[in-house]
Amino acid sequence: MCIRDSYSGLEKKNNDRGIYFQYHDSAPVISTLSEPYYAHTWFPCKDRLGDKADSVDINITVPSELKAVSNGTLVRIIENYDGTCTYCWQERYPIAVYLISLAISDYTYWSENYFGIDGFSSVFAVFVDGNISYALTSNGTNFNNNNISIAVLSVLYNRPYDIPVFSAYHVSPEELDSYLGVYVSARIPIKITITRENNTLIGQGTGQPSFPLEPSGKDVFKFDQAGVVMEFNPANGTMILKQGGGQFEFKRE
Repeated sequence: MCIRDSYSGLEKKNNDRGIYFQYHDSAPVISTLSEPYYAHTWFPCKDRLGDKADSVDINITVPSELKAVSNGTLVRIIENYDGTCTYCWQERYPIAVYLISLAISDYTYWSENYFGIDGFSSVFAVFVDGNISYALTSNGTNFNNNNISIAVLSVLYNRPYDIPVFSAYHVSPEELDSYLGVYVSARIPIKITITRENNTLIGQGTGQPSFPLEPSGKDVFKFDQAGVVMEFNPANGTMILKQGGGQFEFKRE
């Protein structure tokens, strides 16, 4: 069975998630940021973290002077002979809908081979307006590389930036045990299970990989790679999840 849904919309002003319409110099820049629960703001979907689409086809029609980037493999570019072209992308691995994305601007094409190694990640970008190239390679980091990139580029472009403070906050095993359990929320359809491995608190959402939580204050834990902060209240069995500008209250079952 195939269900076809036609829809359209206008840009929402002052939105902090979803789809953005901006300009870089005189060139348009259209991009998306759906994490964690904002995919439904720009396309119809079942916006649940644990329910992945088995495949996705994304066809983007833009003026010919622009390029459109999305998930997976670019299978073809169709010249429409009306001043536009259509970029056809295919993702054939199961994917959570918040990871579906698009980026459109007057990009310059560049390619290079990269052979991944477990634990390594890399970023490379070129900014032609300032004749700047930026590269970052890391191995086994537990810090958000995107925050590092934003700080470095903010320095180069004379914008405000924050220097992170790296300090250890120690929590006893007895205190860690007070946070254990399965937490549910009335606002989002996901359960978060909190367990302990030795002296490390471990979090895991429904259908998601587990992740270590680092203490950063009294009853406060974080996972920098995903921008997650959890604030626990062991006395009443609640937890506040903060991510991507959202704040969600959970209750221990």
